[in-house]
Amino acid sequence: MKGNAKAYQKILLRGRILRKVGRVDCSTIILGYPSALPIYTSPVGLAKLVHPSGECAIASAAGKEGCIQVVNTVSSMPIEQIMDARISKDQVVFWQLYADKDLEMSKAFIKRVESAGVAAIWLTVDSPVVGNRERDERSKSIEEKMEEFVETTQSVGIAKANTGFIDADLDWDMVDWLRKSTKLAIVIKGIQSVEDAVSAFHHKVDGIVLSNHGGRSQDTAQPPLLTLLEIDRYAPQILGKHIQVLVDGGIRRGTDIIKALALGATAVGIGRPVLYSMSGGYGEYGIRRRIQIFRNELQTNMGFVGASNLREIERNMVNTRKLERNMVGSVKL
Repeated sequence: MKGNAKAYQKILLRGRILRKVGRVDCSTIILGYPSALPIYTSPVGLAKLVHPSGECAIASAAGKEGCIQVVNTVSSMPIEQIMDARISKDQVVFWQLYADKDLEMSKAFIKRVESAGVAAIWLTVDSPVVGNRERDERSKSIEEKMEEFVETTQSVGIAKANTGFIDADLDWDMVDWLRKSTKLAIVIKGIQSVEDAVSAFHHKVDGIVLSNHGGRSQDTAQPPLLTLLEIDRYAPQILGKHIQVLVDGGIRRGTDIIKALALGATAVGIGRPVLYSMSGGYGEYGIRRRIQIFRNELQTNMGFVGASNLREIERNMVNTRKLERNMVGSVKL
């Protein structure tokens, strides 16, 4: 987990001067939908463990700050309730899918969220098996609360919150099956190598998320930012060409966002910052305040690097030499 954040510290910003940055525009387009910031709320599960308002607080906060929310398969609230918490029916929400061993169950989930009004399906592929999460296993209080949610909610997949239902035999055929099962935009979440990024590109998905599941699944998994650097080095042709590259894991400051965008990302996902900010009773207010901090830091540092809008954030605004030392020496594509 620490490695994800440390990767950003290994990249330095190279500011440009005299670039007219009196007005800074942070807006962008994610999968065809406008967003006030190059930030989306990552699909965190069981948000009611942190605050009673759970995913509804995230929906309301994201809407008021002009950001897109991605809802988890194992959310602690029904998708319909989350959609009702939006500030308007035009507010965009995406949905993250853990593919069930029973594809008919997955298809039923997809039809349900389509009816609820989600705009895209994000297929998570980075956790085919359950990681050895020792802290989770030791935490009896969380286990008891999870059992409470299982008994009292109707959320999509919540009764399977231990992820034992996930199909470990998934392969690229699943992407083709998903394409036949929905007309919504399809994103593959959990790309951890340039090779798989290129494969996703060839399968003509709408987007990919570079992610190692927040560093919670496999020890020593390389940081998503390093995967982005791999793509920048070995397959730059896929950046900005018919597919959007998103990245999560370790985003803590506005400067981190600039570094990811300079390397070709369209937007970044925030998971832990959302959960941490809504804890302690802060709920929606805490989430909004955290997003506002990101906004202020992003605007300030765009001014320092000389970018008045996101399109002006360029590759030459970052010095990646220190991080490149950790990059694989060669790949076969």
